[in-house]
Amino acid sequence: MTNQSGIARGYFDLETLDRVHDRLRELLAGFGVTVDGIYLCPHGPDEDCDCRKPLPGMVDQAVAELGFDPARAIMVGDKAVDVELGRAVNAAASILVLTGHGMSNQAKCTPDLLAEDFPAAARWIEERFGRGDV
Repeated sequence: MTNQSGIARGYFDLETLDRVHDRLRELLAGFGVTVDGIYLCPHGPDEDCDCRKPLPGMVDQAVAELGFDPARAIMVGDKAVDVELGRAVNAAASILVLTGHGMSNQAKCTPDLLAEDFPAAARWIEERFGRGDV
C-alpha cells in the first residue's frame, strides 16, 4: 500500500512506477518472498479520495481481491500514516521502521513496535506471531 502523489504531480507516470514495482518483486524473489499485490494511491494530498493513507481504501481493495482479514494483518511502514492506517483497519500490529522517513515520523505516532529496519520488524513479527499465523 503506497501513496504515490508524484503521479498526480507529474513527476513520473504509472509505467515508471510499474517498472519500480517489477524490480522490487525481482529483488524480493531473491529472498523467497512473493508479493501478492501492490496497491497504490496516485492522488495528491489535496484530492478527495478514499485510497490515500491513512484512509482504508487500498486495504478495502486488497481485502476484496485477496480475501484476507485486516485484523490478522500487520502494517509496516516508515511514516505515521502507515501506523494510522494499521489502526484504522484494526490490524494485528502497526510497526514504524526508522529507515526512510521513519526517524522524522516517530514522534507523530504510537506504533506497536519502533523497528530499526525491515529485517528487525520481520524478526519481531516472527517472534510474536510465528510464521503464517497472521
